[in-house]
Amino acid sequence: MSDFPQSVPPQIFPRGAVAAIGAALHGSFSTLLEEEPETTERSAITAAFAPPFLRVSLTTATAWELELARHLARRIGENTGIAPAQVENLELALQEAIANALIHGNLQLASITRCSPVDLNHFNMLLNQRLRQTPYADRRLQVSASWTEEQIEVRVEDEGAGYIPVPVALSDCANTPSGRGLAIIRRLADHVQVLKGGKLLTLLFARHP
Repeated sequence: MSDFPQSVPPQIFPRGAVAAIGAALHGSFSTLLEEEPETTERSAITAAFAPPFLRVSLTTATAWELELARHLARRIGENTGIAPAQVENLELALQEAIANALIHGNLQLASITRCSPVDLNHFNMLLNQRLRQTPYADRRLQVSASWTEEQIEVRVEDEGAGYIPVPVALSDCANTPSGRGLAIIRRLADHVQVLKGGKLLTLLFARHP
């Protein structure tokens, strides 16, 4: 177990290369980047996304197709040696944070306040539409992780309109648009910060070997 995966070079993929990125996620990745269309210089990307951090930068359309939380949590666990139970908590927190960033951030969909079949169908219709629409599908999800001997920091950032967090009880958060799953994330992480007007979520976890 090595604290910093410096031997793993950044991996850069063409836009929409879901299968290739998915295969890379199953391996010992450090940085995965989906290119901007025809404008990205690889040398600049490599410098900006150098180890020791784990970093992923993907479009919403691509990120939606991948199990990012599971693979990121696995790689963090491999590099830090934290207990399996903490890897599970990290994965659950990442699942919620990434889903919120994609659905409520980049796709700009409000939570369902009434769980009727009509509302669910309308929500799913909008979600599938926006996953194929510009600008929603092209907005980026950025996830990064770094660690010290004492703690792990995970940052999840979207390119949506942001939001103002309000206190929400865990029992109420599923039906509260402004809750955005923060109650669940706060139960799993040791510290949570909402920054950049709601576009950036920082999660801190104390390391438990």
